[in-house]
Amino acid sequence: MPSGGDTLTREIRSKPSERWRTPQNACFLGLIVLAAIVFFKPLAVVIGSSVSVDQYSQILVVPPISVALLYLERNIIFARVSYTRLGAVFFAALVGVFAYISFLARGMEASTYISFSILLFSGCCIAAFWFSYGRAAFQSGMFPLCFLVCMTPLPDALRNRVIVFLQHGSAVGTDWFFSVANIPFFRDGVVA
Repeated sequence: MPSGGDTLTREIRSKPSERWRTPQNACFLGLIVLAAIVFFKPLAVVIGSSVSVDQYSQILVVPPISVALLYLERNIIFARVSYTRLGAVFFAALVGVFAYISFLARGMEASTYISFSILLFSGCCIAAFWFSYGRAAFQSGMFPLCFLVCMTPLPDALRNRVIVFLQHGSAVGTDWFFSVANIPFFRDGVVA
């Protein structure tokens, strides 16, 4: 004879909308909303600038890809869920670091402040997942979670160095290919 718990489990499985109403999902959603409130100003700057500034364009693409990857592997990732207190400690520590950086923001370049803020927000999302779903789910979903870090824009100084490196590297590569192909050309710096 089935117990009352078995009947409840069958009822939840029969209603797809009910399957997502779990304490872990509520906790995770609550922590994400809390993080969005704490990081509201830097997120508003980055999301507002994402259409017009190339430096921030990836922020609109990375989170949906990360969520899609988690959803596609949901049977493996969410097979064993539990709470992990260490995730809550990391979440609180990252919010504390953000508060400290915000206090020092007057002496910091704006792009560096935005980069650190978005990186800390990504860390808070990862820590919220870790706390809400546990170590096993965190390890199974490591790639989609760590992929969230890719939404962090580079600070202007670092971005400019990367651009210069790529320009010179592509000029050297083009020089090499033209030389191997025996094609006459003239190169002036990064322009061939």
